[in-house]
Amino acid sequence: MKNILFILLSLFVLVSCDDSSGSLEPSNSENGLDVNKAVEITPGDTAIRGVIGSKIQLDFKEINISAGANTYTWSSTNTNIANVNQNGIVTSFAFGTTSIKLISNSDSSISDEVILNVIDTETFYAVDKSENTTTVTAIGGTFDASFPNPAPNAVFNSTNVLKFERGSNAFSFLRFTSTKKINFGNPDNTITFWLYAIDAGNNGLVPTNNQIRVIARNAAGTGAQQAATPVQEIVGFNQWQEYTFDMTDVLIAGTDYFQVNIFVAPASSNNNSLGTIYYIDNVRGPFLN
Repeated sequence: MKNILFILLSLFVLVSCDDSSGSLEPSNSENGLDVNKAVEITPGDTAIRGVIGSKIQLDFKEINISAGANTYTWSSTNTNIANVNQNGIVTSFAFGTTSIKLISNSDSSISDEVILNVIDTETFYAVDKSENTTTVTAIGGTFDASFPNPAPNAVFNSTNVLKFERGSNAFSFLRFTSTKKINFGNPDNTITFWLYAIDAGNNGLVPTNNQIRVIARNAAGTGAQQAATPVQEIVGFNQWQEYTFDMTDVLIAGTDYFQVNIFVAPASSNNNSLGTIYYIDNVRGPFLN
């Protein structure tokens, strides 16, 4: 019997495929094995969250064997990505994919295999990817959900991206909404994305309209709780630039956040930035649960 399961690990965050997936806490050695978590792989399990360097104790319940059973052999097809010892403890080292196999020494037909895909980060929204975990809405502007990348390069070469044109509202932005809570702190509090802002010329992208801000909210509408980051200036126009916003100092204790709002020219109360066009893609953040 051979069951193929999937474990997805990430450096920062990871897309979880169903509610049976677990998350790993920072390394500890309380159980004597120096592992983050003992994981029982059972029918229906599809994903386990983690970070590079996490140690995971695997236990394949569906074929009635325990990790460390001396009548089975563990192996990894790519030890540069992750290895596994004969106690069933898997450690990931780098981005990429490997297969963790477990085979009976007496009957090779009794086996199991975990496809381990160590990825960069959980994607809240990216046009060219199917695993988006949030929906996008344009507030105070219009957007094209799949526009050709205006300037692909070796670092950021997505074929299609979001195109947003700022409207006449005092505030306009892109809203990314999840049905699950944004689990800030797991593994960190950062929101990261790629942005390409068109040089606005006489549209007025000068201080303070040459800025970006990220706001997390628990819901839409008046009275919603929100956490707003300090602004960052646009690094350069007519080029792709990656931006990271740390929410640590602005999060409100006890608030469950479900939205990430990205504002370009957030202070344009006089509409100087009307018509500003920018492209955005690969919005990432903490785990959703």
